[in-house]
Amino acid sequence: FFSGMGYEEVYEWVDQVPLTRVRKVFSRDFSDGCLVAEVIKHFRPQSVDLHNYRESLSAARKMENWTVLNQKVLRKLGAEASKQEIEQLCAGSDKAAERLLQRIKSAIETGPP
Repeated sequence: FFSGMGYEEVYEWVDQVPLTRVRKVFSRDFSDGCLVAEVIKHFRPQSVDLHNYRESLSAARKMENWTVLNQKVLRKLGAEASKQEIEQLCAGSDKAAERLLQRIKSAIETGPP
């Protein structure tokens, strides 16, 4: 069993979005929540205010970004992240961003427009 199986679809989906940063190391690039907000904004423009999120290397700021994104956006999409998932995302844990983006993709594709 290959652990990355199924994530290729997530990468292709994300690559449709004109991100403000070049994607280098997926887990690190998505760790502050900003690019996830941009991806959601691309598919659901009315559901995200990008000014609420600032790029950051600081753990506290990353946590703040994810908490706001989780409460204001992910919960409404039906793709809410647990505290443990948010900690993994902030830490840039392997495949944490992919797993969340897979849920977000599914919620966007199956939910109301």
